[in-house]
Amino acid sequence: MTPKTSRRVTLADVAARSGVSAATASMILAERPDVSFAPETVRKVREAAEALGYRGVRRRRPTRILAEQTVAVICPNVVNQYYSTLVQSIQDAAARHDHDTVVFTTYRDAAREARLLHTLASAGVGGVIFCTLPLCPAQAERINRDTPVVVIGDRDANLNLDTVELNNYNAGMLVARYLISLGHRSVACVSTPLNKDNSARLRRLDGLRDAFREACPDGRFLVRTCAITPAQERGDPNIEYAAGHNLARKCLAEKDITALVAVNDMVACGVLDAVLESGARVPEDYSLCGFDNILPARLARVGLTTVEHHIAEKGRNALEILHNRISNGPGCSITRVEIMPELIVRTSTGPARKPGV
Repeated sequence: MTPKTSRRVTLADVAARSGVSAATASMILAERPDVSFAPETVRKVREAAEALGYRGVRRRRPTRILAEQTVAVICPNVVNQYYSTLVQSIQDAAARHDHDTVVFTTYRDAAREARLLHTLASAGVGGVIFCTLPLCPAQAERINRDTPVVVIGDRDANLNLDTVELNNYNAGMLVARYLISLGHRSVACVSTPLNKDNSARLRRLDGLRDAFREACPDGRFLVRTCAITPAQERGDPNIEYAAGHNLARKCLAEKDITALVAVNDMVACGVLDAVLESGARVPEDYSLCGFDNILPARLARVGLTTVEHHIAEKGRNALEILHNRISNGPGCSITRVEIMPELIVRTSTGPARKPGV
């Protein structure tokens, strides 16, 4: 006769007995540090687990799998040469101090960033460098209490973290004032998503818009943008180029536009191809500007007027700040290094064409 075996108590049983979801029961029993529940809910779940004899799945406790000399680098992607250059400059500076690096991409997904930070907090890394402003700033600030965090971001950010900054508002003003000096009074700005998760883009737009509002109150400043989800950014390495190309085609239907400003140089490459494919000329028919000064902007057949962001310098500065924090321990002050934007004029810009031409 086969002996009867008792059914193993599951998480679903605990959840049903305590009147909560299985996810809530799981997080409470796992003692997740990044979530919190009402004391009464915690009590009910734990009492239900004890009464039912729930043992759960045995998991090894997190181990410190990375050396304390390892630096974690978090960036949106590595396709845009802005970020790949930033990562390589960090790695070069890290090697001089015998730091190893690990690189994580988020594709601007806040949930993914939160999971990464939770993992890194217990992984034993020496420090973390963000290549753009964190999507979970409060969590980054909490981790910074034990693990040094340095951010490469915008001058306007209000973070209690060591930061290497560039004033993107001033960068936008530089471009706008230059185009105005060339006689452009009807300008279109082409951008990937403009939202709170992409504050550098918003700051560039604000600088552009304010300069035109002040100098050309009767002029026209058009903004064309698009939505891109994290899944789309992850799945299409050319999505910024494609966004620039598609948005520029819409702008070309506006016959009074004489200049196009792309939110970065990758987008500008798409804009340039769209203009040339239409049969128009650059800069005779349309002037074109970008931001970042990555390698494609310098190619002779592109000759893109853009804003120098001193990418490699930002990466080296961030690593030096982090190395000092790792070597000397936590301090009571915040370090902020400001990098100045610089307009680089090339052949993609020229005087505005005459009205009606």
